[in-house]
Amino acid sequence: MKSFMVFKRLLTQSTREQVYLDILNSKFDNALQVLRQTPRKELDYGLLQTFLSKSCQWGHIQSVDYIWYRFVMRFPILVVSPNLLCDIGNLALYEEKGFIPDQLYIHYLKFHSKKRGEYDPYKYELLRIRVESFARGTMDKTSFKEKWKMFLEDMDNQLPPTTEIKVRDFPFLVESMRDSTKHEIMELLFMKSGFSVQNRHSLPLLLNIFLLQPKYHMEFKIACFQKFSEIYSLALDDSLAILFRQCRNDGYYLSKLMDFAREKGITRLSPVASRAFLEGITGTTYHFKTRDYVDLLSKY
Repeated sequence: MKSFMVFKRLLTQSTREQVYLDILNSKFDNALQVLRQTPRKELDYGLLQTFLSKSCQWGHIQSVDYIWYRFVMRFPILVVSPNLLCDIGNLALYEEKGFIPDQLYIHYLKFHSKKRGEYDPYKYELLRIRVESFARGTMDKTSFKEKWKMFLEDMDNQLPPTTEIKVRDFPFLVESMRDSTKHEIMELLFMKSGFSVQNRHSLPLLLNIFLLQPKYHMEFKIACFQKFSEIYSLALDDSLAILFRQCRNDGYYLSKLMDFAREKGITRLSPVASRAFLEGITGTTYHFKTRDYVDLLSKY
């Protein structure tokens, strides 16, 4: 493994203590000013690690940006832990620092990936951040199809094919579908797009992204959901939970969806889907039908 320079602590003890105190008291602007004025050779490893960790914890992107660029990218001094890489990635995502997520993933591959097993939550999170960063940063500049292609290349084709992928992890990817036409969405869902799909959760994710689009009528969403379930033998529980929430207080659609679930051979809904159904149908004129679905419902 590459050896790292051990810094001599040439900062005066009082200044060094004040910098630590500023960091611990979240006075990051003060600490950053000192850091910028201090020659690199006078800074010690522990101080930089503490500063990076605490400034990320409190969302001080200026400090994170400076330390990451100067002491990880320009001068590769720091080795950043997987947990902190993910925290930096999420901060960079919401601060729209689009160049950082790729660098985080490369750093992770270089120093940590070989130590992890096949199912690696850090790899999942860093790839997710890359996809979300691209979706957010190019919101109106690239089509949803291009963003979906990146998801397939970065996550579907990179992670084990049984890795669970949830729509709640991709709010910006969901938002980026808003300007897609109905034809474009149906083409991705039901026609051969030329994209290779490996993970059994990827197409349900695409369906769920569509179901979360507010501009489409419920009748059309349910029809697409039913068509999807006829074509693909894939998990439907998350999709049902989404539709149950959107059909809240509409007993007709809720009972129609439950009847369809039974027809498809679903024997037990997840606690999340069960709760969404019960909360949605309670108080409607169809509430009496709840007893017809007791065997499908889970406790929550």
